[in-house]
Amino acid sequence: CSSDLASYIYFTDSSSRPLKRAAQGGAGVTALADRFEGARNVLIHGTDVYWVDASRLLRTPLAGGATTVLAAGSADHGEGTTADLVVDESYAYWANTVETLTCSPACTWVIQKVPLAGGAPVTLATVNRKVAAITADATRIFWEESSFEPYEPGCNCGSKVKSVPKAGGTVTLLVDGSLNGTMPEPPPGHIAASWLPTGGLALTSTDLLFASAGNNYQIMAIPQEGGALRLLASVPTPDYFATSTLQGLAVNGASVYFIDNFNHALSTVPVAGGAVTALAANLGSVSGTSSSVLVLGGGNAYWAELGTATGCCVAGG
Repeated sequence: CSSDLASYIYFTDSSSRPLKRAAQGGAGVTALADRFEGARNVLIHGTDVYWVDASRLLRTPLAGGATTVLAAGSADHGEGTTADLVVDESYAYWANTVETLTCSPACTWVIQKVPLAGGAPVTLATVNRKVAAITADATRIFWEESSFEPYEPGCNCGSKVKSVPKAGGTVTLLVDGSLNGTMPEPPPGHIAASWLPTGGLALTSTDLLFASAGNNYQIMAIPQEGGALRLLASVPTPDYFATSTLQGLAVNGASVYFIDNFNHALSTVPVAGGAVTALAANLGSVSGTSSSVLVLGGGNAYWAELGTATGCCVAGG
């Protein structure tokens, strides 16, 4: 889901007209678009909604009307690549896989900016690890690369956090595969492995926030220009190195909010660090690959849970 300043929630369901909006006050649901292939994210900007299906970036007027395909990519976009979107006044930004003859599934990903007025996408960065999350400030795109693999200093491998100017230019490595040297040494006889992202990316006015999965999941901050890592919270989990450990990392004011799938809670921790507080308990399973898993707006938090099994299928929560 996503929200806008007009007090609507935008979401998808499994009907023949699956892109919908609902008034936050509960005053009805309006269908906006007919069926399409596997919508994975919805983002509101201005008078349009931008969204990603299995391999395309699309735009639909909020008031209804023709849907425009802004960019098309590899047909296996949905295989582990984030559906996060960033839109400013001139461009939409997304990640996609690149089809090659040597890799199946794809092993090359690109960060692209797509002109809203039409035209060919511009590649800002090409990477050889899965793009797990994207966010942006006014001038830079930030992204997270995910690869849980053996790590040794200087190998240029493992999970990373990077940035690049929206105008194009030099890519900056903010976090390397060793969490900038902060990961503990492996026990004797074991091989060091990189960290594994979970929960996406979020921005404060000065810092970039991200999380790693492990024996605990850890929420961390790093200055947007680079610098020392700062630990905000560490929460034990029984399911080691699962990317579903934490979902929907989001910032509002002086607090960070997230879905804690193993304690089944919507929780928060101060941006400055401190105690983790559960705001809602007994949540069902929450999953997703985009930043819209958890939406904050109008003093409330919104999320979707998987429903119960009915016959062959799982009903939406």
